[in-house]
Amino acid sequence: MRTEIFYFSGSGNTLALARELAGKLGNATLISIPSCKGQNVAPTAEMIGIFFPVYAFGMPRIVEDFVKKLKIPEQAYVFGVANYAGAGRNALLQLDRALKQQQRRLHAGFGIAMPSNYTPFGGAETDAVQKRKFRRAAAKIAEIADIVASKRDTKIERTPFLPFMLSHLLYRWFLPRIRRDVKKFSVTDKCIGCGLCVRVCPTSNIALRNKRPVWGNNCEQCLACLQWCATGAIELSGHTEGKQRYHHPDVTVDEIILVKH
Repeated sequence: MRTEIFYFSGSGNTLALARELAGKLGNATLISIPSCKGQNVAPTAEMIGIFFPVYAFGMPRIVEDFVKKLKIPEQAYVFGVANYAGAGRNALLQLDRALKQQQRRLHAGFGIAMPSNYTPFGGAETDAVQKRKFRRAAAKIAEIADIVASKRDTKIERTPFLPFMLSHLLYRWFLPRIRRDVKKFSVTDKCIGCGLCVRVCPTSNIALRNKRPVWGNNCEQCLACLQWCATGAIELSGHTEGKQRYHHPDVTVDEIILVKH
């Protein structure tokens, strides 16, 4: 059976998970969601996977917009994988609702804890914590591979009711702020004008002006620009200064650049 896995990744966590599952399934194709932007996508594989990071307990806007244009075959098996730092499996229910609007559904949904990449809430976790999360994630991917390969229906993973309601409110508060908060990006004198931030931005939201990055109004706050900056020159809201950056150790910057094409 063929599998098409669509993914959105800024710091590399989601790409690493999608790549690992693809390797276990075999005959699987990875397709970046940013490369599909604005298109009506019609998968032809028997199994369709949607991988994404959780932002403020919910689904990134770019993923939600993508799902609305996704034309999934009626008989396809659809599964989702959401990776998060603390909590956020309720984003899978959001994915299921988006699919149901198109008379499709999520046959299985899985949450995986990965190292945090939201620097304003703290720098990179210790190597020991990261390695522990990677080991647990690898074990979870192995479980997911068994379920998906047999096309089994499972209960979509979610958090209990009270945290669910809280996360729903936080998501509704956070989403409108994303584009407003883009004004809080800044660049220090460490900037060398290399343009790497322009190339890693999945929404093409950054341009160089006088060899300095300038942010537009189409930000997803994936923080790829901040995490991959070669000199650590990019800051956000005054809450990232001096904090260690993070990107997945097994993902290269060239792979992140390629997700746009």
